[in-house]
Amino acid sequence: MTGIGSSSISRLEKGARSLDDFEVAFILGLIKATPREFSDAMTLAGLAASNTCTLRHPARFPDQVGPLLAIEEQAARATIFEPAGVPDLLQTDPYIRAELSALDIPARDHESLLEARKLRQRRFSILNHIPATFYLHEHGLRRHPGEASAMRDQLLQLTFMASTLQCQIRIVPADIPVPATPGQVGLFEDSELPTLARTTTTFATIFSQNESEVRYYCEEFKKLKNHALDADESIAWMTTLADDLQPLTVD
Repeated sequence: MTGIGSSSISRLEKGARSLDDFEVAFILGLIKATPREFSDAMTLAGLAASNTCTLRHPARFPDQVGPLLAIEEQAARATIFEPAGVPDLLQTDPYIRAELSALDIPARDHESLLEARKLRQRRFSILNHIPATFYLHEHGLRRHPGEASAMRDQLLQLTFMASTLQCQIRIVPADIPVPATPGQVGLFEDSELPTLARTTTTFATIFSQNESEVRYYCEEFKKLKNHALDADESIAWMTTLADDLQPLTVD
């Protein structure tokens, strides 16, 4: 089940072998560890001395990283900046499929990866669970990986999500300076744990509770809050862009 042989487990029990960070995180994911259990286990394993943990992505898609699910599911509040498109937690099925194709992931893996992402979205339960604010960059929304119709439907879904009490979407205009990040950045707040910063790239997710790093992103999110369109303006902007993608009709 764990992919670790019985002889290796025996050596672990005797203290003759240690686990690397990926193995620890993988096992924590299998048992659906809570954020506190994840933090405690990483500390006991001697991996949290720097308050940073890097988890590699199976198949270049982050959705199968177990601790990621636990953190998203149990945070008290989330703030996420997506510079390159639609955040994975808000994507429609056609958008996910287009993204999978754009990453040149084998077609045989598409369905399992699609289901993994949909599971994350269901467990995050953004309509009924934690308050979340998403900052989406204009450039990312004007570039879409698939057909214009799929992007139009995605934009309409975003406007619906933005109309709910738990989800706020703020559009960052193209001329506004944004944080230089290697990918999506999120801050996850928890009543029992320090705020956690998460950076997602194609090949890995980096979790950090380093105070200076968390403080840096807190300040950057304050700047985005001041310069981004407000909630109503963002809904209007997305609606206009969706209308622009509407196919022309011939009389």
